[in-house]
Amino acid sequence: MFVEAGGWAYRNDLPNAEIHQLEGGHFLLEEYHLQIASLIKDFFSR
Repeated sequence: MFVEAGGWAYRNDLPNAEIHQLEGGHFLLEEYHLQIASLIKDFFSR
């Protein structure tokens, strides 16, 4: 888990990184499992 600025800091090293910022806490995968699964499936399908 990163604060927003920490997530965007990856752009310094990985300018083509695909970054998704989700509002959530420690249980992000439990709260947003459908959205995250969709993002992962889309990524792997490309």
